[in-house]
Amino acid sequence: MPRDVGQAVIPVAVTVLVAVLAVVGTSRLATRAVTSARAQLAADAAALAGVHAGADAADEAARLNGATLVAFSGDLYDVVVEVEVAGERAEARASR
Repeated sequence: MPRDVGQAVIPVAVTVLVAVLAVVGTSRLATRAVTSARAQLAADAAALAGVHAGADAADEAARLNGATLVAFSGDLYDVVVEVEVAGERAEARASR
């Protein structure tokens, strides 16, 4: 029996493992990027609502976009908000 039977198993297994790890890493990065974008979208919406109608409107806009309003400051002319979506925070400012 030849001694080289099965010698390709280890390189193939290592290649498959590296490919799986790359896919898992890429999917985690993509998930974080999507969550970050969702948080920024919610922050932008909350800031626009807040500059037009106040803190309650900012809170509702954040909630409708799947976020939690973490901070609201300003008045009806200049507003800064911070929201959180799945652990990812984003800040936005809106002015009249």
